[in-house]
Amino acid sequence: MKKTISVLLSFILLVSSFTLGALPVFAEDDVYDAVINAAYEQTTARAMLDLVNELRLPENAWYWDETDTNKVYLSNLSPLSYDYELEQTAMLRASEIAVYFSHTRPNGKSCFTSYVGGYRNAGENIAYGYDTYESVFTAFAEENDSYAGQGHRRNMLGVNFTAFAVGHAVVNGVHYWVQELRRPLSSEPYTEPVNAPTDVTFPFSKSVVTYRHFTVSQTEFSLGLNDTAAFPEITCTLNSRTVRPAEITAASANENVAVVQNGVIVPTGVGGTTVTVSAFGEDVALSVVVHTQKDVHEWDEGVVTLEPTCSTTGICTYTCLSCGAVMEKPVPKDPDAHVFRVTVHEPTCVDDGYTSHACTLCRYGYSDDIVPALGHIYAIRITPATCMNDGITTYTCTRCGDKFTKNPVPAFEHVDEDGDDYCDYGCGTYMGELQPNCACGKTHTGPFASIIIFFHRIVYFFRGLFG
Repeated sequence: MKKTISVLLSFILLVSSFTLGALPVFAEDDVYDAVINAAYEQTTARAMLDLVNELRLPENAWYWDETDTNKVYLSNLSPLSYDYELEQTAMLRASEIAVYFSHTRPNGKSCFTSYVGGYRNAGENIAYGYDTYESVFTAFAEENDSYAGQGHRRNMLGVNFTAFAVGHAVVNGVHYWVQELRRPLSSEPYTEPVNAPTDVTFPFSKSVVTYRHFTVSQTEFSLGLNDTAAFPEITCTLNSRTVRPAEITAASANENVAVVQNGVIVPTGVGGTTVTVSAFGEDVALSVVVHTQKDVHEWDEGVVTLEPTCSTTGICTYTCLSCGAVMEKPVPKDPDAHVFRVTVHEPTCVDDGYTSHACTLCRYGYSDDIVPALGHIYAIRITPATCMNDGITTYTCTRCGDKFTKNPVPAFEHVDEDGDDYCDYGCGTYMGELQPNCACGKTHTGPFASIIIFFHRIVYFFRGLFG
């Protein structure tokens, strides 16, 4: 059997000593409820409690310190109790991470917002790709990892936790596992484990997960007056997982032709109408034609009365050549009917120029008309070396101001060949023997020389007056 790549993540929230950082805030109109089908296997998942409590025994309860040189042993850990209320959260989170593998939920909120009851301390471990509870526990135990890699282990050894639960969901053949740990333990009584495929409703935000436009299994219906039609299946993908909308609304443009009742299209009269289906903040039009067995319309070729775009369907209106009845059918979205905003990006010295085309209706875009980077044009200024300063060659781009230097030349030595005690290069440097310049009989130089000389002058003046 092919083994799925296994991945682990851990997160801990200690309410008494840790403040959760701010998470992105998403507008409520960007959050929707979706339904995913997950096969739960909770009987074997619950068996993990025994393994966790065995890990919490004094001889097993250790982790590396931050230097990875000493084991830190915990000798007074209490065994955890299985929390059947917390299991509801663990099962929900196991389905959510099948869509968005993170401690952030698919709606952009913290994983701890999924808790049914309150908590004082909480922690979460998540993983996927492990077929059995023993194998995922071994991965969580992290026996051979360093301190940095033992976050799951330290979660299971948390001194503040009293309650424990596991969620195990299989989605598209991949096993997803969630451990939830918290304090306090709820009073929820024993519940029978769930071991069956289950429809799970969860919230998501289009700003968090990758959303693909929803599709319907059928868009055209031709019904007799005595016929009915079940509503078509509606699905979309979130991060490559197929889900269904938790809520669907449908409205007929002409209820004298057909209405939607309890998920069924029911004819009410002869003619054509459009049923608009709304889900996940989008609309799709269904074409419904109702006729009698002896009354079959002869439709013309139709006229597009609303052009489709890359993100919306259009409408084609048909007229019966015999009776003048009117019918509308949706025109599929045109993936090439973009409305582009064109921006020209001029080239610079280091970056290519290009023209960007961004569709104002969807996220599609592309770039073309590449213009190679212009390259630098450097002006060269040579500063020669002197007896006082190093020499250097400075290159400055006349277009963008980029600057660098090279070819440094060390300052050369002072020279007094004419014997006048001053540097021959005209820098004014005195090269003769320094004469005393202070009342104290010494020579002072440097930035504070004048202050020292002035102070000594006063001291020696008064010393002369008073002996």
